[in-house]
Amino acid sequence: MGASRSLSKPWSQFQPEAVRILNETQPLVQSIGLLAEYSRQNQKQWSNAIVRLVERFNVVLSSLMDAIESGDCITFSDLAGTDLYATLLEVYKLLSIEVLPSLEEVGTDG
Repeated sequence: MGASRSLSKPWSQFQPEAVRILNETQPLVQSIGLLAEYSRQNQKQWSNAIVRLVERFNVVLSSLMDAIESGDCITFSDLAGTDLYATLLEVYKLLSIEVLPSLEEVGTDG
């Protein structure tokens, strides 16, 4: 929604919403960062994948912040509709297919 809203509203009206969108990603960013550290310490098979996703997520969020700061609604829309969306889908896929089952095994072992 943010991708299309950034193009349909005047930027001055959308900019606070864009900042809110970025702020709302922070719990997920922090969580996958913690999972990445956990996976490295415990040598999980999904360690490399989550580390790459954390790095990619941070790059996308940084690019979105740059677009917000420069008032570039087109770049914001492109990034939100493509890179951010694709990264969020990859995070969800990794968490649901590899991370959660692995963590559930740990929970049943102890």
